[in-house]
Amino acid sequence: MKNMYVIPLLYRISSMHDHISITRLNHALQSVITKHNILRTALYIDDTNGHITQHCLDAKIILDGHIKSYGLTILNIHNDNHRHMAEMVKEILNKADLFDLSKGRVIRCHILRHYHQSQDCISYENDDLLSENDHILISIHHAMFDGASTSIFLHDLSLAYQSDDSLSMDENTLNYIDHSVHEHVMDMSLSREFWHSQLERYNIECSLSLPVDRQRSSTNQQRSGLASIAEIIFDNELCTSFL
Repeated sequence: MKNMYVIPLLYRISSMHDHISITRLNHALQSVITKHNILRTALYIDDTNGHITQHCLDAKIILDGHIKSYGLTILNIHNDNHRHMAEMVKEILNKADLFDLSKGRVIRCHILRHYHQSQDCISYENDDLLSENDHILISIHHAMFDGASTSIFLHDLSLAYQSDDSLSMDENTLNYIDHSVHEHVMDMSLSREFWHSQLERYNIECSLSLPVDRQRSSTNQQRSGLASIAEIIFDNELCTSFL
């Protein structure tokens, strides 16, 4: 997968009796993005000082229907083959323009809907509904999202969908960006003194032979395949001592 920093959330409608409204899902997604400003945050390098800048976009921006960054993309699938579905998901996740951190484009939602010839004349009401074996793919950039965020995101998305209303927002809630700002104004004098004392006799010129990341060629993404395996055996006596 070319997008190494994408966290995909893929869900399948498993029952023919369960239907998901695309319109309500879109409103729920916008409500979650409005509540969690990290999902509408841009990261870019400031040309004046070379610093990475974090900027939260105005919540009203996602209500603009002309901005596709926060909308749903609906893909009609004419092939019921599971392998074809997997290939489509892989193709979406590998798109070079899936995200744009500089513009706050950090979350995308794709609807993969099975579409048959007999559905050409279905009503608009039914056309808005997802049915059995349709898929919802939500892709979020890892700079804004991690595994611990999943339960929070899904809880709020479910709540917004069921209520079909905006989520309540507390302007006094502390966010990570608040902590980041606080870190920049903290007095680090004691910390600097501590580390200077710890490194007082260390030879700065003598570098450690540690493995480092190397820039990969944009055309050659193949990994080396080299690996090593270490086996450690704990006997019963040692395991008991851990308890």
